[in-house]
Amino acid sequence: MPQINTNRAVKPRLTLAVRGLFVPAAPAADGAAPALERVLARADRGPDLGTADFESTLLRLFGITPDPGVDAPVAALTRVADAGRVEPGWWLRADPVHLLPGLDQLLMTDNRELKLRPAEAKALVDEILRLFGADGWRLQALHPERWYLTLDAPPVIATTPPGRIIGRSVFPHLPRGRDGKAWHAVLNELQTLLHGAAVNDAREARGQWPVNSLWFWGGGALPAINTAPWARVWGRDPLTEGLARVAKLPWTDPPADVADWLRQRENPGEQLVVLDDGSAPEPADLEWLEQDWMQPLLAALKAGTLERLTLVGETGARFVITSRQARHRWWRRPRPLGRYADFE
Repeated sequence: MPQINTNRAVKPRLTLAVRGLFVPAAPAADGAAPALERVLARADRGPDLGTADFESTLLRLFGITPDPGVDAPVAALTRVADAGRVEPGWWLRADPVHLLPGLDQLLMTDNRELKLRPAEAKALVDEILRLFGADGWRLQALHPERWYLTLDAPPVIATTPPGRIIGRSVFPHLPRGRDGKAWHAVLNELQTLLHGAAVNDAREARGQWPVNSLWFWGGGALPAINTAPWARVWGRDPLTEGLARVAKLPWTDPPADVADWLRQRENPGEQLVVLDDGSAPEPADLEWLEQDWMQPLLAALKAGTLERLTLVGETGARFVITSRQARHRWWRRPRPLGRYADFE
């Protein structure tokens, strides 16, 4: 009796999550990404995640859905990446920022522009703790751009990720909820303290922006992750790393391109690649996405070396295309990308 070959190579399946994809503002010009447009034309629209930002989208991809009006526990998860270990506990991001004065408003800036050095971050944290340490504050600058605060009693507040309001007034996005007003007072005290900080005096003397406030957001306890469907996770940003570590999944930096991913792929099953530079939700870099990812992914689908591709955008819009659909739905005409940039 002939032996049945049960060792057929399992074709890879990829979910590609891209920060800035399908952002409504500044839709792409027609024909700017022909391979991406062909993929979308031949794909099926999957069930949207219905999220408000990319952080929430990533959490949903790992089976985490915070209750309405409650922060996604971003701080506890990114702390796993920055601390290099998984530790239980409740944490709040307390990121150093420069708020730019405007006409009756303060505008959020991208805190990466501060280029804060680790020694500066430590000195500022030490100064803050001299004032707030007696209140039970435990503040850590595990990364110059990402600070972490835990307290004896976690506050009841809802917050806004800073990436969603870069270039916009912070006033409508200050902490809300039962303890919101108390945290407005905390911010006022912090801004007064930071105004006289020696680190800021030295920065301004060098022509650099001072750290004139902290931005509190993403509070919560480390979640349990039991239902993540991924065989392997690829992503450079700390949230993706934290999610993968908590879920006990294989994790590594993203590959350089599709060919690199196909060479490195070891685990059968669904692979998650997250393309996220950690910036504000501006439109994705279409030229790079098209050349390094969409053109070779479309070719792999047509050649049958990739079984299925799922594209996930900034706010959870999903499109799914199989190898068969890529080959046989040639009659579906591509639409301009601007037609897809209205999913929120």
